[in-house]
Amino acid sequence: MTRNYRRRNYFIKKGFQSRFILRFILVSSLWSVLSIVMFNFLAYRELDNILFSMRLPSGNIGDLLFKEALYANVAALALIILTFLLTARGIHNKMTRSLFRIRVDIQRLVRGDLGSRVMLGQEDEFRDFAETLNGMAGELQRRFADIQGHLDQITWAAAELKVSTEGDNRRLYEEIRRHAAAMEEKIREFRK
Repeated sequence: MTRNYRRRNYFIKKGFQSRFILRFILVSSLWSVLSIVMFNFLAYRELDNILFSMRLPSGNIGDLLFKEALYANVAALALIILTFLLTARGIHNKMTRSLFRIRVDIQRLVRGDLGSRVMLGQEDEFRDFAETLNGMAGELQRRFADIQGHLDQITWAAAELKVSTEGDNRRLYEEIRRHAAAMEEKIREFRK
């Protein structure tokens, strides 16, 4: 029996995902250690109080340290949530800063400034994406420079054609045709 669905592959940055998972594991481990330490502290204090009172409290012995366990876990949970929120905000700010920088630099490229590059710091996210964009901008700049060079040659040949003699006209005409064909080939490269 074949399945009607197929798992989709999305763009996933494994390094970013690994760092996020590692942070999550560290925070979870911190929560566990913190709750154990707090429980031990509260439990020893309660047990000391019971020992000095010289009598056991009435009721279920399992409820003896329930309050301390609850306090320890609630306090640890509050600290972990605070840590998680601060970490998530830091990751969000780091990503937002990188994406804003990329957006600004892409807008420059859109306006035709092919000499501009996406500049990100060493610690910023999306550096690989920025390098790809910079490679694309460099290639576009090279291609447009080639086209501009052929256009300059055509312009020069057309100006020479106006003042040339009958014998030079054929050579200049061939020069224009050659550069026009080269420009056409360069423009066709964009469609590939």
